[in-house]
Amino acid sequence: EVLCHGGFAYVEKKKIVEVFINIFKYNVARGLNDAWKARTKHHFGAEGGEGDESNLMAMLDSFLTHFIAEPIDRLEMSSEGSVKAGDIQGLAAIHMPLCMRNVDVHLRSKGHLKHHGRFQFGLFLKAIGLSCEDALLLFSNLMTIHGGGSLEAFTKSSYGYNVRHKYGREGKKTSYSSLSCATVVGMPPNVDQHDCHGCPFRFKDEGKLRETLAIERPNPFGPTTLPKVRPSVADIEDIVTDAKAMHYTRACYKYFMATHDGVRRDGLFRSPYEYFSVSRECEEGAKKEGGEEGGEGGGEGPSPARVGAKRTLFGAVKEE
Repeated sequence: EVLCHGGFAYVEKKKIVEVFINIFKYNVARGLNDAWKARTKHHFGAEGGEGDESNLMAMLDSFLTHFIAEPIDRLEMSSEGSVKAGDIQGLAAIHMPLCMRNVDVHLRSKGHLKHHGRFQFGLFLKAIGLSCEDALLLFSNLMTIHGGGSLEAFTKSSYGYNVRHKYGREGKKTSYSSLSCATVVGMPPNVDQHDCHGCPFRFKDEGKLRETLAIERPNPFGPTTLPKVRPSVADIEDIVTDAKAMHYTRACYKYFMATHDGVRRDGLFRSPYEYFSVSRECEEGAKKEGGEEGGEGGGEGPSPARVGAKRTLFGAVKEE
């Protein structure tokens, strides 16, 4: 990634372009957030506004409220250390969105991640609460092809430096935020078998996507006690249709709804971290319900409110 020649360091042009694109996206998000704040303070045209000006401001209000009110870089992250290196494989299978689950599976099966995969997955793990020390431990154990294969060797390598850099312990000491769904979707395409980054709803061909969607997963409401889940045939067709029409975040949302039966949610996910957080809340909520109900059979299955409930397209639940 960094080439040295005659005592000078050269960085690949595409890497420089990626840096500037990410900075540009970050500044746009922050600028739009400032615009939303200014709009909420002044309410220009809110009282008695007429004509095109009022309609324009109403459209601006709608846009800012739905997409900018809480930009991804401001979303609260889990406290560092709340997740351990040994937890990641289980969390990937149960609660991570497909974009992160694919990277985890690839890393464990291939023993290496290319730059984009490390960037995407590393920042996500940081957001869900993996400490820098546990991140070094995780990657040193799993990146067996490059990086040394031991914690000491990995920590001294450029890969170890890269991990510490994400946590603000190297370079400019900047602690980086997790990627948004828009950034993951906009990542460069997968060009060979060693690539695993980006949004699977965009980059997987239809056959591979169907295979991935049809895999049974542990039940997010009770991984050890409830039957595994997977989308129905109709759900898969609906998801694939959205993916082919380039509605990637909506396809991801529908996959979540198809594997989290009974959840009420109307909005699309804005980041993989948000998907993970909502999924994990399902398990925490189910545990709490089981503990509160207690007594005979408490925690043995879904709460009575979920029995007979059927998911509708945008998360509303109706009783059968």
